[in-house]
Amino acid sequence: KKNPSMANTKIIAPHDDIIAHTDFYTWQAVLSDAFHTQSRSEASRALWPRLTYRVLKGLDRSKDEGTARIDFLNELNEIRNYRNRLSHNDCIWIKIHSKNLQSAVETIREKINKIEGLIKTINPQVHLSLTKWGSFYHAKRICSQKEAELHLGKGIINSTTDEMNTILDQLYALTADGKLTGVIKRNTNNIAFHKF
Repeated sequence: KKNPSMANTKIIAPHDDIIAHTDFYTWQAVLSDAFHTQSRSEASRALWPRLTYRVLKGLDRSKDEGTARIDFLNELNEIRNYRNRLSHNDCIWIKIHSKNLQSAVETIREKINKIEGLIKTINPQVHLSLTKWGSFYHAKRICSQKEAELHLGKGIINSTTDEMNTILDQLYALTADGKLTGVIKRNTNNIAFHKF
């Protein structure tokens, strides 16, 4: 046929594409008890517990499979709700637990830690790579009282000499007028510059 129907066409989707297009709610539905069975006769038609540790490679094996899976599902739901709050421009920190700037920062860091834990449960290798790249370190560095105070105008050092201004202008030029991060190596340290 020149135009085969979709019903007769085999669609091949790479694993990564399937994962990338699967949203939080789908994962919650798939991980629920609706796809779980304790019956040996129905095991081939259910996902859990047969595939639990293949899908969630870093799942806590010291717990009962059902408990560990439901605990993971609850964490996933918490992060989904948090993501929804952020996408609706709600406050990034949890107001009820925030009494001051530091406690507000801690509520955000708690979510970063939970996201890190979910990634580690899903795929320890991806978690290891993100750790090596400094993703979690930088998320926590940016989410700090010091960083928040800088955005409030506290602790900013003023350039006081022409020589310092010249050096800073050269460094700023590396950032393509603030659009990129410029990096300079000093001894064994790499120092990043960007527009604030």
